[in-house]
Amino acid sequence: MCINSLVDTLHKLGKKMEDSRVVWKILRVLLRKMRRVAVSIQMLLDLNTMTMEELIGRLRVAEEEDDVEEDSAGPTCLLLTKE
Repeated sequence: MCINSLVDTLHKLGKKMEDSRVVWKILRVLLRKMRRVAVSIQMLLDLNTMTMEELIGRLRVAEEEDDVEEDSAGPTCLLLTKE
């Protein structure tokens, strides 16, 4: 939503940005935890025809799946016992 408002503001100021350029910029600045998803999208999909809505939808699906994996993973620390 923040990205869409930023692009809308640019349009109002007279700067025309195509969706494909915005998609490239979004993929370039993603957080580290989404880096693998960004690389997969770049390798497997045509970014010149992808819309922002499609990219954001794909990123949401990946993020939701990551949240599900974290919830079902159990404890994230190593438990040691003394014999």
